[in-house]
Amino acid sequence: MQIARKVLILLGASVFGTLLVTTTLELRSLSQQFRRENTELHTTILANLMQNLNGALFNFDESRLINQISAAFEFGSIKKIVVFDEQGKALVAFQASDDPQNPQQMSPESIHDLPALDFSKALMPYQKAALRMIRKSSESSNTLIATLWYLEGTEKTFVGHALLIFDESKADAALQKEIGNKLASALALAIVIFGLSFLLIRSLVIAKLLVLKSSALQIKKRNYSVTLPSGTGDEIAELADAFQEMIQELKAYQDKLEERVKDKTRDIRSILDTTPVGLFSFGKDLLIQSDYARHLESILEVRIIAGHSVDELLLKTSDLSHDDRERVLAALIYSMGQDDIVFEANAPNLPKELEVRVGTKRKSLDLDWSPMFNDKGLIDKILVSVRDITEHLRLKKDADLSRQNLQRLGEILTIGPDAYLRFKVDYEDILQSIHKITLESTLDITNDEIESVYVLLHTLKGYARFSQFHSIAEACHQAETALQSYKMNEKKLRQEIRIEILAIEESMALYETSFAPLQSLRNPQQKAFYPTEVKNTENHLSSLLRDMDDFADQLAKDLGKGGYIIRRELQGRDLVSGEFYKTFSRCLVHLLRNAIDHGLETIEERRAKGKEPKGVLRIYWKDDTLCLKDDGRGIDLERIREKATQMGRSIPQDQSSLVALVFEDGFSTAASTNQISGRGVGMGAVRKFLEEIDCKISIVPDRIAREGEKEYMEFHFEIKVPRHHENSQDLMHAV
Repeated sequence: MQIARKVLILLGASVFGTLLVTTTLELRSLSQQFRRENTELHTTILANLMQNLNGALFNFDESRLINQISAAFEFGSIKKIVVFDEQGKALVAFQASDDPQNPQQMSPESIHDLPALDFSKALMPYQKAALRMIRKSSESSNTLIATLWYLEGTEKTFVGHALLIFDESKADAALQKEIGNKLASALALAIVIFGLSFLLIRSLVIAKLLVLKSSALQIKKRNYSVTLPSGTGDEIAELADAFQEMIQELKAYQDKLEERVKDKTRDIRSILDTTPVGLFSFGKDLLIQSDYARHLESILEVRIIAGHSVDELLLKTSDLSHDDRERVLAALIYSMGQDDIVFEANAPNLPKELEVRVGTKRKSLDLDWSPMFNDKGLIDKILVSVRDITEHLRLKKDADLSRQNLQRLGEILTIGPDAYLRFKVDYEDILQSIHKITLESTLDITNDEIESVYVLLHTLKGYARFSQFHSIAEACHQAETALQSYKMNEKKLRQEIRIEILAIEESMALYETSFAPLQSLRNPQQKAFYPTEVKNTENHLSSLLRDMDDFADQLAKDLGKGGYIIRRELQGRDLVSGEFYKTFSRCLVHLLRNAIDHGLETIEERRAKGKEPKGVLRIYWKDDTLCLKDDGRGIDLERIREKATQMGRSIPQDQSSLVALVFEDGFSTAASTNQISGRGVGMGAVRKFLEEIDCKISIVPDRIAREGEKEYMEFHFEIKVPRHHENSQDLMHAV
């Protein structure tokens, strides 16, 4: 047990610490005692030797001197003795041998290992109190130097010095032995104390703590039938009693919690059985777990869902490609065991909607993926919500179709059924011309033929845009874009062109479907409330211009400008041939679109020039010429020159020839292409259409106006109209 182990460690540390301090102090005292005794011994030896050597050295009785020195070795602690005369010359030297009573005499000349001697520090006779030990080179040796004086009466005579080198190894060995005995005794005492303490703690503490530990492990296993011993009256017994009370409270709480879990489980199961949403979860193995909403079975029409993989149940039967499916599985697998940041990063790879095969049917499913976290805040499951939105999408699609149908019907009612039928006549006439080019030959289509189709499409787009038939205008615009790319292909197939035209026909078919209810409306006075074909009418220019007036005004407003007015000054010359009427109506579409988009200023610009917010187009006759002149800013001459340079054209010097470049195919001063203009087709189509009926159009300069550094040319169009196109009674028929 961790607590008991810590208690024993603390107790052992205390015991050993106490004994260590006590033993250290005792050993220090013992060492000091040994040093004192050793010092006293050395002092005694030196004092006795000095007394005996003084007379022998004064009278230099060598035999006596040798005897006195030999007697000193009997103490056993002397290593060497050397006697010097008053000049410092060594006279006699002895060193200890194995026999203390028989030391070895040495020749003074053979002594080489003596320490450096400082005779000034030599001891005077009988100076015991002033005895100083001078440590020299060896730790096991002490060296003493004494001054020898011979006393006779009151006079003393200096006779030399004596050097004693003591061997302390024996004393040190005795000291070490005594220290070892002391340490052994202390260690034995510590072990005995620690052992007795351990047995006492084990009987009083550890055994009871082990019982508490065993009980805690049983509680961890949710075994609340544990009974703890009590009644000893100590703190551990009180802890055991409190622990027993806690066990009873835990058992009661566990019973209550289990009952609540059962209730919640029943509630959740009831929700899963009744919710109209298919809920399921899966872990890192991607297998669906057993707790799922029963409605999921009816959505997927599968009886047993638990154990199926997400891939098998949803992804493999879906409209996802193989790569998309692999991307979804990788995102799910990688998110497991990660935090919510990783899941959010992978969420875009998880499909929100799927179309799956269910038996012989296809269903559209709405999916919602939500991470589920463990107690570490990491994803261990993912919850998926599945809703069958097949019927919802069908209703939405029907609603969108109805909304689009009503929108198309509103567009037809805005211009009126008669105008719609006139548009239909023009549409069919243009489509017939296009089909003649694309269907009457099996050879690859030529660039000239593509250009002819391109001009017809641009004209039809203008009609549709003026009539506010937006979807047809957009289909024409897309077909124009496709035709531009076909010009770059080496091999051009008519079939590919027909595919682009098919989108326009489909769009027109939808308008026909929207128009059909109007044709079926009847009242008692009329066979049909609205006509099914255009009535035969005379080809009056005023009627054409009146119809175009509203469309031109709306187009100007759609482009953020103040509006547009067509002023008719025909002077009674109103009736024209059907051929000219049809051609001029096509040309007028292009002329109006270019005038409004390029030449008409904004409201602010017109007011700054003192003009009315709305632009004005005058159409009048001058002899056999039909003239068109508006009050816009005119043609940007510098822009004409820039565009000509970009196209590699030579730049004419006279203004009439310069502005005539706008009739060239592909020539446009627009900065970008849109549904209104910018493809460089409109003005070229106008010239082509008019030349086909022997008419000729030209741009006639009026005056040059400047706006800052820019130069604009105000002008008017003149269309030469042969006499056979005027005052004709031909009628225009529509199918």
